[in-house]
Amino acid sequence: MEYAKKQIKLSVARSNLKYFTYRIKKNSDLIYNDILGELRCIYDGEQYFENGKLNKKLLEQSGGLFIDI
Repeated sequence: MEYAKKQIKLSVARSNLKYFTYRIKKNSDLIYNDILGELRCIYDGEQYFENGKLNKKLLEQSGGLFIDI
């Protein structure tokens, strides 16, 4: 895939996922299920939320802080 087309697809994906992604410090120890460019997907991500908010301490304990590397 051409670089320009890839960047367009990544831009569309970021726009669609805007409300479901979180920017957190880079950590290479993060266990994720899928990757698209700079985006990492964690299928069981619900376990890191309490009362609808991301619990960073739970995420740190399980492998680090992530997303938008």
